[in-house]
Amino acid sequence: MVIYDRNEKELVIPVGWGEISTPDEQGYEGQYFTMEVTNTTNGYGLLYIRFTGALSGNTIYYSLNGKEWQKYSGYIPVTDGNIIRFKANNSTYFIDNRSRTIISGDNFLTGVKIYGNIASLFYGDDFKGHTEPLFLQYLFEGCTIIRDAENLVLPSTTLMEGGYVGMFSRCSGLKKAPKLPCTNLASFCYSNMFSHTSIEEAPELPATTLAEGCYSIMFGSCPALKSAPELPATTLVANCYDGMFSNCVRLTEAPELPATTLADTCYRTMFSGCSRLVNAPAIPATTLPDMSCYEMYRGCSNLEYVPDFSATTVGVRCCDGMFENCYKLTTAPALPATTLADAAYRGMFSGCRMLNYIKCLAVNRNFDYVTRLWTNGVAATGTFVKAANAEWGTGEDGIPDGWTVETE
Repeated sequence: MVIYDRNEKELVIPVGWGEISTPDEQGYEGQYFTMEVTNTTNGYGLLYIRFTGALSGNTIYYSLNGKEWQKYSGYIPVTDGNIIRFKANNSTYFIDNRSRTIISGDNFLTGVKIYGNIASLFYGDDFKGHTEPLFLQYLFEGCTIIRDAENLVLPSTTLMEGGYVGMFSRCSGLKKAPKLPCTNLASFCYSNMFSHTSIEEAPELPATTLAEGCYSIMFGSCPALKSAPELPATTLVANCYDGMFSNCVRLTEAPELPATTLADTCYRTMFSGCSRLVNAPAIPATTLPDMSCYEMYRGCSNLEYVPDFSATTVGVRCCDGMFENCYKLTTAPALPATTLADAAYRGMFSGCRMLNYIKCLAVNRNFDYVTRLWTNGVAATGTFVKAANAEWGTGEDGIPDGWTVETE
């Protein structure tokens, strides 16, 4: 390979550097999995990689120049700007959920970015073109020195069950996430993938066919997350969005929820603890299955607006605690369902201290705990609209004391 400068003068590649290529020439998918040292306190440090569980017997190789490879053993001395490529000739590199790769630095190494194709850890020099499912569960869990994974390539076109569970969980320094283009998902494939990280923008999630628990707690407790991806699926499955954005305290806008067919626990705790969320998206589904919206907005203390419900059929505990402690909510969404399942609205508006308007057309409330504590702690005065033929008691399990009653 010959390199020229801007004056078309031929440059010589220094001895030992090996073949040089750029991301524009071969793409990140054509590069070995790479770590680049971005932060040290005094210009140098030590990089440690420790394997646990089934990984402990595997051999990994690294290169500082892209040509000469050596077996990893104990630690790698690094300096600012070092680029370290990795490979392993073992297609069963990760074989059970007890395996971990623990990457850390000494007191002087404080930051790295990672990029290139993760498949070089499975297929060595023959990594290009592989798109098989990879098991990357907890691969970088707790690696606090990783700052940037934006150009890490995850080449699988079909995922395996639990394949990326907790992959970056507790990487508290991570600010940029990799792209996730795969549309063939599997049960719990992305569960907890970025929980407890510092990412500010979520990657796009293009899949329209979901799998059980696929996005559960995916961004849970990401305190810097400002924006959520679009969620295009119209048919949901159990646990698919369970806790997906829970405790994302900087999230101010929720994505649209276009799904018309829901499943048990699909939206459970999805935005729970998102204390800066102001407006809730509409839920166009006409049936709310069991626990589908359980504590969905619990603790969203700045939530002010919720669109009216479309659901006329509601399942067991479907809205249990859904808006609990939403302190700024003044008007409840209209609740058109006439028959309620057991505990359907239990604790639904508990702690909503500014709430002063509820329209609920339920007639049949003969199951246990249907509206138990649902208006506990609401405003002292307000308006309650009920069906003309409905019988309600008063108090925190029914129509709040001191409220005006209207019929429809």
